Amino acid sequence: MNRLTGLDGIRAIACLMVVLHHAFQRLNANTAPGILVGIQHVFTTTAPVGVSVFFVLSGALLSQPYWRRYFNNQAMPELKEYVKRRAARIVPGFYLALVISMIIERILLPDVPDFTRRFIASLTFTSGFHYSTFFSTVLNGPLWSISFEVFSYVLLPFFMAGLFFFVHKRGIGTGISYWFVVLIIIMGINALVITYCQPDNINRGWQYGIVGGAKYWMPNYNPIGFFAHFLMGILASGLMLGIEENRQLKENMTRYYIFDAVSFMGLLLFVLLVITQTNTPDFGFSLQQQPYYWPWGAASIALTIAFVPSSKWVGAVLDNAFFKYTAKISFGVYIWHHLIMNLFTLESFRIDGCFEWSRLMLLAVAITYGIAALSWEYLESPILNAVHKDGKAEYSQTKVTS
Repeated sequence: MNRLTGLDGIRAIACLMVVLHHAFQRLNANTAPGILVGIQHVFTTTAPVGVSVFFVLSGALLSQPYWRRYFNNQAMPELKEYVKRRAARIVPGFYLALVISMIIERILLPDVPDFTRRFIASLTFTSGFHYSTFFSTVLNGPLWSISFEVFSYVLLPFFMAGLFFFVHKRGIGTGISYWFVVLIIIMGINALVITYCQPDNINRGWQYGIVGGAKYWMPNYNPIGFFAHFLMGILASGLMLGIEENRQLKENMTRYYIFDAVSFMGLLLFVLLVITQTNTPDFGFSLQQQPYYWPWGAASIALTIAFVPSSKWVGAVLDNAFFKYTAKISFGVYIWHHLIMNLFTLESFRIDGCFEWSRLMLLAVAITYGIAALSWEYLESPILNAVHKDGKAEYSQTKVTS
C-alpha cells in the first residue's frame, strides 16, 4: 500500500474547516441573511475540531514505519532519520511564517506584550507550555498548535520504544492493547495537569487579549492532552496495518465492502458531531473537558483513517482533485491564512454585508493558496525531497502529505 487512499481528502477537509472557521468569525451576523447566519453558527462553534483531525492524521502517518517494522519482527526505526524528516517538514515553513508574522506584528501592533519571550518560545517549540507564550503572535493565532504537534512527535518514539523493547509477543492484539495502556497513562497525567495546573482568574478570558484567551484555554489545552488526539491516529494505523497483514481477512472485507461501510460510518459520525454540538458549551461533550469533543471526534476520524485506504469508493471520492491539491499545500494554508485574514480586517474585525465579506474572504483565501503554493514549490518540497532522497526506504512507504 504505497498511497493511503482517502487521507489526502481528510487532510483537506480538516484544513478547510479551520480556514472557514476563521473566515466566518469575521462576518457581522446582523448584516447577513438568515441562512448564512445558520451556516456561520456551525463554522464558528464546531469547525475548529479540524485541528483535532490534523493530530489524528499525524499520529496515523508517523506511526506507520514503526507499525510496519513491528509487524515484520524488525528493529525499531532509526531515531535520527525520524527527527531529520520531522524537522525538514515543520521547521522551514513554520519559521518563515513565524518570522514574517512577528515582524508585521512589531510594525503594526508594537504594544503587544512579551514579544521576545513569545518569539523565543515559538522558535524552540515550547510556547504551548505557558499561557503567556501560548499564542506566538496576535496576528497568526493558529501557530499555537505547532508546539503541541512537536511535543507529540517527541512522545511517539518514546512510547514506541516500550512496544519494541518490552513487549516480546508481537501481533495486532498485543500492539493495540499496549497503546490502550499508554492512552490510560496519558489520561491519568492529563487529569493531574487539569487539576493542579490551573492558572489564576486574574485577566483570564478573551476580553483580555491573546494572553487572557490562552489563560482561559489552559490547562484544558495542554501538550499531554493533545497527545491523546495524536494517539487515536496511532491506534488507527496499527489497526489498518494489522488487517493488512491478514490477507484473507482483508480480501473478505473488501469483497463485502466492509472498508467502505466502516469508513463512511466514521465520516457520518464526524459530520453528525459537527452539526449537533453547535450549542455545546466550551469543553463540553468530552472526557476530561478536553477541547474538540475528545474522544468522539478523534475516534470517528480514526475509524475512517483505519478503513478508508482499502475502500473502493469512499477513498476515491475523498481524493478528488481539489482536495488532493489542498492537502499538498495544507501546511502552508494552515500557517498563512490567519495572518492574511487579519491584515484584511485590521481596522474592523467584523465585516458588514454578505457581499463585502465574501469578496474579502475569497480574496484572502486566494492569496493564502498562492503563498502556500509558492512555499510548497520553492521551500518545503525541495527540502523534503533532499531529505527523502538520503533517507531510509521505510519512511517512504506512505505517499501522503505529512
